[in-house]
Amino acid sequence: MKVIYGRAGSGKSEFIFNSIKNNKDAQVYIITPEQFSFSAEKRLVESLENDAVLKYEVISFERMAYRVMNEIGIRDIHVMDKAAKAMIVHSIVEKNRKNFNFVGSSTDNVEMLITQITEFKKHGITLSMVENQIKNISDQYLKLKLEDMLLVYREFEKFSEGYIDENNSLNILAENLSDTHLFDNSVIYIDEFAGFTRQEYVVIQELNKVAKDIVITICSDDDRVTKSPDSDVFYDNKQTLQTLKQLFDDIEIREISGSKRFKNGELVHLEQNLFGVPYHKFNGVNNNISIYSADNAYDEIENVCKKIFKLVRDKGYRYRDIAVISNNLDSYASLIKVISDSYDIPIFMDEKVDITQNVFIKYLISILDIFSKNWSYESVFNYLKTGFVKVDNIDEIENYCLKWGIKGKRWYEKPWNYEINNFEEQQKKIIEPLLNLKDKLSSQKNVKLITEELYKFIVDNVEIDLGNEEFVEYFNIVVELLNTVIRVFGNLKINFDEYIKLLKVGLKEKEVSKIPDGQDRVIFGTVDRTKANEIKVVFIIGVNEGVFPSNNTSEGFFNDLDRANLKNNGFEIAKGLLEKSYEENFNIYRAFTTAQESVYVSYSLSDNQGGMLRKSMFISRLKSIFPKLEEERSSDKLEILNKNVTFNKLLNNIDKSEWFDVYRWFLNNDENKLNASLRGLSYTNIPVKLKQENVDKLYGNKLNTTITRLEKYANCPYSYFMQYGLKLADKEEFELKKLDTGSFVHAVVDEFFKTVDINEITDDEIDKIVDDIITNEISQYIKFSMSAKFRIMVQRVKKFISLSIKYIVQGLRNSDFRVLGTEVSFGNKSSSSNDEFVYPPIEFEIGNGKRVSITGKIDRIDVAEIPSGDSVGKYIRIIDYKSSVKDLDLNKIVNGLQLQLITYIDAVCYNEAVDKALQAPINPAGVLYFNLIEPIIKNRCFDDESIVRQIKEAYRMQGFIVSDLNIPNMMDKDFDPTGKSEYFKYNSKGRNGKDIMIDKENFKNLQKYTKKTLKEISKAIMKGNIDIKPISFNGKNIPCQYCQYKSICQFNPKFKNNKYKFIESKSRDDVFEQIKLDLDENR
Repeated sequence: MKVIYGRAGSGKSEFIFNSIKNNKDAQVYIITPEQFSFSAEKRLVESLENDAVLKYEVISFERMAYRVMNEIGIRDIHVMDKAAKAMIVHSIVEKNRKNFNFVGSSTDNVEMLITQITEFKKHGITLSMVENQIKNISDQYLKLKLEDMLLVYREFEKFSEGYIDENNSLNILAENLSDTHLFDNSVIYIDEFAGFTRQEYVVIQELNKVAKDIVITICSDDDRVTKSPDSDVFYDNKQTLQTLKQLFDDIEIREISGSKRFKNGELVHLEQNLFGVPYHKFNGVNNNISIYSADNAYDEIENVCKKIFKLVRDKGYRYRDIAVISNNLDSYASLIKVISDSYDIPIFMDEKVDITQNVFIKYLISILDIFSKNWSYESVFNYLKTGFVKVDNIDEIENYCLKWGIKGKRWYEKPWNYEINNFEEQQKKIIEPLLNLKDKLSSQKNVKLITEELYKFIVDNVEIDLGNEEFVEYFNIVVELLNTVIRVFGNLKINFDEYIKLLKVGLKEKEVSKIPDGQDRVIFGTVDRTKANEIKVVFIIGVNEGVFPSNNTSEGFFNDLDRANLKNNGFEIAKGLLEKSYEENFNIYRAFTTAQESVYVSYSLSDNQGGMLRKSMFISRLKSIFPKLEEERSSDKLEILNKNVTFNKLLNNIDKSEWFDVYRWFLNNDENKLNASLRGLSYTNIPVKLKQENVDKLYGNKLNTTITRLEKYANCPYSYFMQYGLKLADKEEFELKKLDTGSFVHAVVDEFFKTVDINEITDDEIDKIVDDIITNEISQYIKFSMSAKFRIMVQRVKKFISLSIKYIVQGLRNSDFRVLGTEVSFGNKSSSSNDEFVYPPIEFEIGNGKRVSITGKIDRIDVAEIPSGDSVGKYIRIIDYKSSVKDLDLNKIVNGLQLQLITYIDAVCYNEAVDKALQAPINPAGVLYFNLIEPIIKNRCFDDESIVRQIKEAYRMQGFIVSDLNIPNMMDKDFDPTGKSEYFKYNSKGRNGKDIMIDKENFKNLQKYTKKTLKEISKAIMKGNIDIKPISFNGKNIPCQYCQYKSICQFNPKFKNNKYKFIESKSRDDVFEQIKLDLDENR
């Protein structure tokens, strides 16, 4: 046996292939790790040409084992892959969850246990060895862990009988290798291993007995351990070399020195000093090592692709001469695919394939989800949208199901006849095959029978397209998995829900290997897997802190302290985090020393969310070793690359004169594409004013509207246009109406005042009447049985509505006002109050033959009378109930944001029918909000007096009261101008406490200004003004916060011409002065 050691690039692999060329007689095998076998086979073919096929072979330990098993008669080999292991461990965990000390049933725990079992097998740990450790270990915490692991390991061994995984196969290989004579007198080269497991050492010992010669290469600078692992990147490799010395007496050790791989002094110096202690500086010019500081991941990958493009176009490189290495390839994968495609760079991505993203696998998972998630909306439509279900109009069915809340049992318990145009036929097509499947699966009592029924369903319902290679591949994966389930679990009794969990675990862990579909491709791989021969240029990307090296803190089932204790007891398993960090350093060393000619290093300054990233210590190390090395940054300079990239660059630099020739070229050669893109560049989200003919189509000559709609326009014209012009709305979704919504509470209060005499009623009677009303009303809101949670909510709502009504009644009793009507509509005849009065809509002309008609509903109208004197007449106040705290603000009124109450009092006070019916002139007394809310007691006050005070404060009305003519005393008989009212928010000593009072003249001006505002808004609508101009009141951008159309308008104050309409809060006196001036100007 020979061991050849040397640093990276010294020519160890070259020595092997030269030796092979000189070996004309013996059969030659080259053993490499599985992930490096493809590159080794490629190099073998390139080196030896046609002879390689016959006498020389690249093989892994695992493939060698299967060959031996086939030779000794183990032909029907069932290989245990990761999916089979995952299902077995999941089954064990589910069965024994109550017996574990530490193990949980999450997917992460399953994966951790699989890893630990693999560790045990690779290091020759048997069940008896674990049992002995449990007996002898003194650490009770570790003992409990070992007991858990023993339970899992023992059950796993029972399940896996008749199966072979890579660990069992190596034991079989070692036991039977000499009997097969397959490798007798052969020459064996073992290359690219950084170390060996216990099983692999045993196999090498057996090979040494039968082989003519064995040559092992080790990457190391010495055959002795002379430094600590912290300062020696070759520490693990030297430990391997020492183990080989102990195992083989006749070992011959030879060093290969020099740097045969590297074509320049920079890379030689890099290899010697990257991990060198101490390191030496390179004083020459840097032409073959560079560092790129990228703004973000996109910039980083684009820089890589740009450089690759130039290397191939300008310097004659082939794509296969180039590799890109990362320590977090997954985070770059989508960018790599998109950007490399734009540069026309063929790539091979060495990544794990997630089979659950394949449409056929999604189909299978969706079937399982339908049953496990009780016919949820998501699972059923995932099933329908795979394309394997022959149902038409899926989008219409989806809208129908959302509208009528079809989920769970409602999918199948009765026909869908909620509308005239129903989907009963489609319903049958969807549910009947699935219900039949569920019946068949539920009636089966073991894994084998359930699996067979599931397979029959797939075959009967899926059209197998043999011409679709991807479909056939994934169909075979499913069949293989189902066969595995039957072989492993067979007649195991299991219910269907447990079966679903089991199969989904298997699908999640099923792996698909990828091989390049062409030779001339750039390899994108990871630090620990990438190995290709004759790589001239390497790009190392993502060299950021926490990535190079990684900050992995996952210790596995046993932590580092556990592993140290076990090792001290002679029970050695895999490396802990510290040892893994030494292994990672070696992988990083290997990545930096892979290239023959150039190394390009890059890192990002920010992540995908804009968060700051730090550069790795290796960037600082490189700059220390190469002091003349300058970091590159992105540049906008003119570069002509391929057509796609150059076109995109042109669009980003269209305003720069140096790009004019490029612009002219595209104008002559691809004018349509250029013009279309330029139109896109000049795109603005600012809408064009509607043509009058389109306005007429939308609204006609008469704008039928409401105050709420006009306030919406004042908040943002574009949002109004979307909602009431185009009538765009979200998909209609079914939902149970919430019991505490304003409409429900309003209905209860309205019904109360229609049926009672407030002067005679007691508090207990109020509670009884409210209870009866809510019990009756509840049937209109709830179509299904009430849950316990809902019943509690009902009781809570009853309580706060009763409390609200008591304060309303108390306020009315203490005033001269009586209720004239509740829920009073104007503009239609559907008033829920008595029909004593007819309230017509508010109508007015706005010019050009256009009219406006405003309708609405007033929550409550109260009336009081001054029977004699100069102010004789009836006085009206409008009460509006709000289910959230709301105040009336003068600034909002004059800007069109709170027009409702002033408009409503106009609708009543200037109604001739009301004048005649009340037989007296009608005058405004005030407009008020009453907050119908559940009072919140603050500061944890528990004394009755404090609680009552806070409740009263919550129910005090807010708005405007005409301060003349003794009206405040009519609203509160106890009103004292120097004190505080219990019924409306007046406080002579509080800040702005008197703002609720407005004199008669100002109130009248406010009414006139509101009419003027209504006309201005209506004119703007009928002229087609749909500006994106949301209101910002006192710096609060409320309209956009919850707007359902913001994804359409894409308003952004950073965009050109995207501006808020800012409204600053003015003082009360300034507002009334502004109103007076505006009215005077318009007389």
